[in-house]
Amino acid sequence: MKPNKKEVGLRIKEIRKKLGYSMETFGEIVSQSPRSSVNSWEKGVSIPRKDKLEKIAQLGNTTSQQILYGDFESYAQELIKTEANYTLPQEFESAMIKAIKEELPDIDIGDDTKILKLMNYMKENMNPTSEEDYLEYELFNEHESIFVAFGNRKEKALAFVYTDRENEIFHFAPTPFSDMSLSRFYVFLPNPELEHYIVKELADFEMGAHPIIVVYDLEQTENKIRVAHFEYNQMDKRYEPIVDIDKIKKIGVYSPFVKELKKEERYRHS
Repeated sequence: MKPNKKEVGLRIKEIRKKLGYSMETFGEIVSQSPRSSVNSWEKGVSIPRKDKLEKIAQLGNTTSQQILYGDFESYAQELIKTEANYTLPQEFESAMIKAIKEELPDIDIGDDTKILKLMNYMKENMNPTSEEDYLEYELFNEHESIFVAFGNRKEKALAFVYTDRENEIFHFAPTPFSDMSLSRFYVFLPNPELEHYIVKELADFEMGAHPIIVVYDLEQTENKIRVAHFEYNQMDKRYEPIVDIDKIKKIGVYSPFVKELKKEERYRHS
């Protein structure tokens, strides 16, 4: 992630002010830099060269990385703001970032992919359930047996659902740029106390009490297509991911959903 020049400038200015130096004096100490250079740094017009940045960090009893990006929480917040495809309540976001740093003290500024993956995982698996998690279904294309899944308030279409009545299979794929996540299904479906958020309205389709469910999504950090197959375990009374490769091949996938996700995957990589 590129540093925010204006934020860098404010941090440099703060160091100079704490030391009580004028721009002229500060510039002379930092490798004989002129006042105009210091002014440009502090206004966010430019960033000091590596050697000058290290000198400023020494004067401020900090590190070059902290001047460029601030503390870890500030860095992670800016990373999520610029790189993630979602937003979180500020308190929830801060709590997640602190939890990551406490559990993985070695994670640091610059570990962008790792930070985004962990934040995405926590967002999907720790975010508490709410009424909005209930999925309701409306017919989208009668000829193709495709429905649209909405959240409880129906403000946003979250997924397309293809109903394979012959084989009693539901295929879920996110609508373009939806934040519907496969990870959320992994949380809900295997939990008998939560599965109703997904399957309650499916009973109206008259395809058996517990049909097979296939879920597609585009992983947000690496933009890779993921597919998971779930079936109901009558003995344990819950849905479980199918791991038998032959069974997965037999169930297959709904190719139009894969095709559309590939289009979005290419768009996100462009």
